[in-house]
Amino acid sequence: MPVKTQGFYFFYKLTFCAGFCTLSFMRFLTKLLRFIFIPEGERARSAYLLLLIFVVAAFAFALDFPQYAPQIKKFYEKEFKLGLDLKGGAHLVYVADLSDIEESEYPGAMSGLRDTIERRVNSFGIAEPNVQTAEVAGEHRLIVELAGVTDVSRAIAMIGETPFLEFKEERAPEETQMILEAQKNGQLMDQDPYFKQTGLNGKYLKRSELAFDPNSYKPIINLNFDGEGTDLFAEITERNIDRLVAIYLDGSPISVPRVNQVITGGQAVISGDFAIEEARTLVQRLNSGALPVPVKLISQQTIEASLGQIALTKSLKAGIYAIIAVGIFMVLWYRIPGVLAVIALLIYTLLSLAVFKLLGVTLTLA
Repeated sequence: MPVKTQGFYFFYKLTFCAGFCTLSFMRFLTKLLRFIFIPEGERARSAYLLLLIFVVAAFAFALDFPQYAPQIKKFYEKEFKLGLDLKGGAHLVYVADLSDIEESEYPGAMSGLRDTIERRVNSFGIAEPNVQTAEVAGEHRLIVELAGVTDVSRAIAMIGETPFLEFKEERAPEETQMILEAQKNGQLMDQDPYFKQTGLNGKYLKRSELAFDPNSYKPIINLNFDGEGTDLFAEITERNIDRLVAIYLDGSPISVPRVNQVITGGQAVISGDFAIEEARTLVQRLNSGALPVPVKLISQQTIEASLGQIALTKSLKAGIYAIIAVGIFMVLWYRIPGVLAVIALLIYTLLSLAVFKLLGVTLTLA
């Protein structure tokens, strides 16, 4: 056969094979696309469901890892909420003093204390603090976790210096003398010999505001009580006309006025040698929430952000290694069904992370 004829025959066979392979591939691709996008019969529902799952999984991946999907990052950008052990921060434990309230009111007092501390911390711009109450060995404790706050002294200042406001009335002279005599013998040392509790404290405070005395031009603080506090304050002033009523802040008397008449308007005034900035800060703290019961710091701990980052890195590596190990086992043992199971596991992981991010679930090592 001439060389020219052989070359033509070889080119013909090569073209035929290429065309046959291309046609076969196009038929396979057409069937695959038809199965997915134009399914027929009983496959239709399964095909559409499979397509929906992959679309949702792709969106979840973009939401979980926005650095790989710039368009999603522009549309919705939110970080995972990490707990104290991953992000670092301050861990504070307080014990509440409930000695002056009835035992039946303990749950309400602790709930009010928790809400007050949350408002207090939020007013300083700390996002999503974790504040919990617990009873340990008969003590009612308040646990405060501030993720991202590594300056423990600042955290203590934000919480521990929250003012505890209370009003006390003057004791009878005989009662004062009795307590003083007992204290000489080492008894009743926790009792104030001159003033006693009235039940009126910061939990009845509606609002406080900074003002100035019209005579001395010194800063004063006006207090406005809620409805229950107004009635209680009226009863206190009614039974103490021409007697002293002391205003205590954090256990120390800051103003001891004499009552001249019954006060029914639910208003009181704190006067003293306040600097303007000091009075303004006190007003801010009172408005952000005066503590309904006093608290005492018993434990403090700082978790460095670097330690949290190390723990996070190790946790991610452990999770990846675990998924790889499970995937290899599933594929080697179950073959094709194992591959499908691994794909389902990856999709479940992506969807779970997306839900955690959307709902703001706190991720911890616990």
